[in-house]
Amino acid sequence: MSSQDKPNASQQSLLPLHRLKNELFALGLDKPEQLDASGVHKIFTAFAEFVRKNASKPLPKPSEKECLERAVPWCNMTHQPPSQPSHSYTNGATHDTTANTSPPPPPHSLQYRFLHFSDISSQLAEEVKSGVVFGFTSLADNNVSYCMGCVDNEKDIPSGTTLMGVYCLTPSPSEEVLKDLCQKYSKSKKSGKLVVLTTICDQKELKTRFFEIKSKELCECSHEVVDDNEAIDQTIIVRLKANICLTFKTSIDTFVDNWTEELNKAKEDINSYDLELIQSCFKTNISATDKSFNSMTLTDLYGYLEEDPDLFDGIEVPQNMKKKMIEKMRKKKANDKSPLEFTAFNGSNSTKSDDTSEDIELSEDLKEVKLNIRIDSLSRIQEMNSISYLIKLFSNQMKQQLTSYGNQWTECVKSDKRLPSLQTYNFWPKNVSHFVSIVYPKSLSDEQLVSRRKEYHLRYLIRNDRPVFRKSNRFLLDNEKPKTDYLTSVHIGLKESGLKGGQTYCVYGDYTYHHYMQDRMDDNGWGCAYRSLQTIVSWFRHQSYIDKPVPSHTDIQQALVDVGDKQPSFVGSRQWIGSQEVSYVLSHLYEITSKIMFVNSGAELANKGRELAHHFTTNGTPIMIGGGVLAHTIIGIDFSEDTGDIKFLILDPHYTGGEDLNTIQKKGWCGWKASTFWDKNSFYNLCLPQRPDTY
Repeated sequence: MSSQDKPNASQQSLLPLHRLKNELFALGLDKPEQLDASGVHKIFTAFAEFVRKNASKPLPKPSEKECLERAVPWCNMTHQPPSQPSHSYTNGATHDTTANTSPPPPPHSLQYRFLHFSDISSQLAEEVKSGVVFGFTSLADNNVSYCMGCVDNEKDIPSGTTLMGVYCLTPSPSEEVLKDLCQKYSKSKKSGKLVVLTTICDQKELKTRFFEIKSKELCECSHEVVDDNEAIDQTIIVRLKANICLTFKTSIDTFVDNWTEELNKAKEDINSYDLELIQSCFKTNISATDKSFNSMTLTDLYGYLEEDPDLFDGIEVPQNMKKKMIEKMRKKKANDKSPLEFTAFNGSNSTKSDDTSEDIELSEDLKEVKLNIRIDSLSRIQEMNSISYLIKLFSNQMKQQLTSYGNQWTECVKSDKRLPSLQTYNFWPKNVSHFVSIVYPKSLSDEQLVSRRKEYHLRYLIRNDRPVFRKSNRFLLDNEKPKTDYLTSVHIGLKESGLKGGQTYCVYGDYTYHHYMQDRMDDNGWGCAYRSLQTIVSWFRHQSYIDKPVPSHTDIQQALVDVGDKQPSFVGSRQWIGSQEVSYVLSHLYEITSKIMFVNSGAELANKGRELAHHFTTNGTPIMIGGGVLAHTIIGIDFSEDTGDIKFLILDPHYTGGEDLNTIQKKGWCGWKASTFWDKNSFYNLCLPQRPDTY
């Protein structure tokens, strides 16, 4: 709003009434049937907040009691004491306990998740209400320690991290409870400190303290919430793969005893395994005692890398030039902190896994069992850690995964007399700064693993409002990702929008860029909404909500015929579709619901920042927008709460070129657009797909 457009004092008091609908939409209260006592409280709090901001005279914020009393004539309902209003937060907040006020935590950060689980601690089982905090002390600055996550059992601390302290989700626990908890996990230590994470009752605030192991006393300390990348940038992804084949005589009655004995032998044999850094000349034994490994760091391993098979691609290159190119490749991989992949092998045990292994029935005539154990471990290790540390870590990882396999097989034998083929799945949940490794039976579907997945959500204090531990959520290195004809998440790498004082809200997770002329389909001039719909569906696939394929133009048209929106002649035509049709297809083919936002003109879109920010914060899905004869995809906004200024991050489906990221970004096919991008003489409909609340 420009200075000349700013209302005078007499007009300002009417502003909240005019914009109340926008505020309610941002709070998720756009539907009357959603209004309970808590909702009424939100309405009046928001109303008073808006009046206070815009009125010529300051107004006091109403109490919850006043809100409900004012609401009685409006709503025919039985009022219960309203719960504390929920909040949505954006990334980039910091927190210090020495400050008088603390800004809201970033969504899905450790602080955000900890406060959520503390808030619902009364609903949790006792075993997850307390546990350990893990992370690492920076080797670059030993005065700085990073708390990366929480887990209910010390044995499940992710590789590459260590015990940093303890947590208790019960609000405002007594000192006695905390001291007992700290002493439980510090028995092996004679001195030092443990971080203690708790919450302050009714304040929704994280509280940190130190426990002095020697004096057994608690003392105050401050903390700061930092971006995950501050810790992650000090680490390198390291992978270990191995295949262990065990064949032994047994019977159905003695299997558990025989298997336990073989498992212990396999753990002892690990010290005889050789380690090899893939595509390098680095090779050593797990039991190696080379003193030079104590002073060599992970970064030094890049110097052992040999030529990449694709580096020269069959071209004859002079030896001196080849040497320079290899050195350049090593430096680039070191600067990029590219993952380091190792294999471990021992004699007859192949480094290749047997993916053809099947479940084994334990019948009465069982005499011999052959088991394939596929070790697959992913870790984030500080780049300044020594190679000796890495080798010891690999040894522990192999033993831990052997134990995981053993525990599952023992349970299966007791329950259904079957040995399932098992596989390790490594997960790196978005906005979580550590890996989680889980062993699942290969033959079981995600639906059959619901209880197991819920268990891991609780164990690592990760909210179960979205898929995280489904098999398709597993983390893949770049060289493992399936080759595709499409580009993914093309907005990554763009410059900032340039909006002063704005906050960026973007899609949550990956999507595939669909545009004109792909799939050997000439849809230039009519298929933009189809392509936007395909991008939306790809988002749901990438987040593992669905496994159905992205629909073709024919699939989309047939779906609209099936729901009765179009006549049969529509299939095979070149007719446009709009946001309403997009919502029909999402609902019919994928059971995805959508909200439709109607805007009278392109100019009015500039006033929708609050609603769009709420959408990206709570749902994070791409938005299809149609107006006039054009359709686009909104994948983010930059919005200033203070000025109301806004810029839109647009993914343009009208692009007809090849899959060239440089062209797409530099030519603006994916980029930031001002409000003037929208036609002020056209009305627009926006389809806002709603993320299912499921895991």
